[in-house]
Formats: sequence, structure tokens, C-alpha cells
Amino acid sequence: MKQELPKQETGRGDVTDLVWSRANKSQRVFSHVVEALSQGKQPDVEMIYDIGYLFRTTAVYGNGKFGIAPYEHMKDNHTFSGAYQSQMFALYMLRHFSFDLVEHIARKNNPEAATLQPEIKKLLGTGNATGLGMVPYLISHPKLLHLLTWISLQTWSIGHLHLQ
Repeated sequence: MKQELPKQETGRGDVTDLVWSRANKSQRVFSHVVEALSQGKQPDVEMIYDIGYLFRTTAVYGNGKFGIAPYEHMKDNHTFSGAYQSQMFALYMLRHFSFDLVEHIARKNNPEAATLQPEIKKLLGTGNATGLGMVPYLISHPKLLHLLTWISLQTWSIGHLHLQ
């Protein structure tokens, strides 16, 4: 994987790889958050609200693409045996890595830097530059889409109340 992943779409994985993903940062938000934390402050909530992420994916591959593990090779009781489970977990990990990274850089700038408050973290997700593979899945699973809408509305409401 170490040699193949940097080739992106010309690379080949193997059945021990569950997900290939790449991402980039929202330069404006990322820099703003690092600067604010370095100064011992929290980032501007309006900016966080407007953009909503520190990192955005440019690709999230799974289910046999480029030779990586197909779903049918996983045991039914495997944590990631369901459709898109490993990709969603990768996005979750990427989100948390983005928090760790901005805090790490801020501490390098200033050992007394602030850390992101949990309320701010709740407003930050992982951006998605493509999402084409998720569309058929979400269309085929309307209950999940309804759940995502409910979660989104609940998160928005909580964030909105914090702004009041």
C-alpha cells in the first residue's frame, strides 16, 4: 500500500486494504482555527458554521475498487461487513485527525495554545468534494437518509442555540 496509494487511481491495492481515501484541507478555515487556537482563543463560530469542515475528501474508495477488499470477503459478523461501513469509519477518523492536527500545530506555535471546545467540534464535519458513490446507496436506503437529515437538523439546532 505504501507504494501504491500515492499513485491514486493508477495504484493497485490488495485484499488487506479496506478503504483508500485522500483529502485536502479548507485552507481558510484550517488556518483560521490554527491561528485562533495559537492565540488561546476559539475560532469564529460563524466561519465554522459557513464552511463546516477542516478537511474534505477528494476520494473514498472501497468494495473492491483498485483491488482492495470487496465486501463479500468480509465475514458477516465483521464490524465493517455492511455497505459503506469502512468508508464511513474512515471519514470519522479523518474528522478526528483534523482536530488533532490543528491542535498540534497550534501547540507548536504556542505551547499555551487552546484546544477546540467540544461545542466547536460538534459543528465540524468532513467535507466531501465528490460523493458520487454515496448517492446510489443513500437513494436505496431512505431510512438512513431520514436519519442523517434528523441528525443534521438536531446538530444545526444545537449549534444555533449556542449562538444565541
